[in-house]
Amino acid sequence: MSRLNFSFTTLDPSVFGKQGMDHKRANEIIQKGIVRYICDSADIIVIADTIPVTNYQTDGRPIFQSLIHPNHEFRCGAKIVLEITNRFDWYIQDAEEYFRLIWQISRLPNVYFVANNPLESRDVADQTMATPQFRLLRPVGYSEVPDQYVPEESRKYALVRLDEDEKLFQKIQEMGIPVIRIDGGFHGRYGGPKTLAKYRAFIEFPYQVSTMKLYENIAEGVVTFVPTHRFFLEIVKNEWIYFGAWENRIGPLDKLRLAGGDEWYKWMDYYSAEMSPFLYYFDSLQELKEILSSPEDLDTKKVREWGPTEFAKIAQKTVCGWADLFQDMKYSPNHEFLNMCETVRTDIYEEELHIPFEMPKNLAQWDLRFDELEKWKASRME
Repeated sequence: MSRLNFSFTTLDPSVFGKQGMDHKRANEIIQKGIVRYICDSADIIVIADTIPVTNYQTDGRPIFQSLIHPNHEFRCGAKIVLEITNRFDWYIQDAEEYFRLIWQISRLPNVYFVANNPLESRDVADQTMATPQFRLLRPVGYSEVPDQYVPEESRKYALVRLDEDEKLFQKIQEMGIPVIRIDGGFHGRYGGPKTLAKYRAFIEFPYQVSTMKLYENIAEGVVTFVPTHRFFLEIVKNEWIYFGAWENRIGPLDKLRLAGGDEWYKWMDYYSAEMSPFLYYFDSLQELKEILSSPEDLDTKKVREWGPTEFAKIAQKTVCGWADLFQDMKYSPNHEFLNMCETVRTDIYEEELHIPFEMPKNLAQWDLRFDELEKWKASRME
């Protein structure tokens, strides 16, 4: 963001309290004046990640909930960007109240919605009946993690990130698939994309619809193998890996099915038309074994060579998209940068509702139709 000639300050949302607060608790914090104090110190506030829960421990909900507080003195006066990267309702305890809140703020003039993958805007529409204007701005793949030493012998192998007791890794061991394993989750430290690029390949079994490391690895030219969407669905249904519902009311696979039905995979970054040219696919563990057992170069598409250059164009489009957004807010990035972005424009789009009834026009109609929405979702996931 410094390229845009703006001054940015990060805020630890722990000032508001821990994750998962409900409507009542958020209002208590708002009425202490903390939100107004923070908002008065900034022109723009960007709330990123899941938006209510911004770093697994803290909650940013009071900032945007203040916008509907009946006392105008408590409302945030800054422009607010909700940058959704991993479901907007993660860890929410009071779903109906929270969905009503999102619907209420979705058309406010000082609220701007950004997503880093296509499912986010679709999910907001499916869960809340809100269809705000969205910008799709992909991650730029930036990583500050320095590369680490990898022994020459290890460089001959592909790396997989799975826990030792996971069913999928046990099957990989049983079949004798030649990989080096590191722990999954927060304990699996592989040294970032620069280190990963030193291995023969990386075998990725997605744990979410979109991950930051996917973009970091592509930007560094990591040769990445992913199960086909057919095989991935088989793996998830067999519970060989955890495709995390985490604390969502419904899990990622349910949200994908709501979005696309039989074509659910089109809303998952690992199978999107934009990202798939950078990736390799295998349709079974047997096929993966044959691929990794071959002495031939695995990078038949030469992703190591052209991948970073091509991905840099996507990253540039993202930065220019932020410049567009700030211009819409009547703030101007530096002119040199704007000239560079002159031919790059980010589409602004709205989702269409899939519900078989009319979109609510006011809060009373929203309350009446929420039960209908819940029944519709249940029928779509049968």
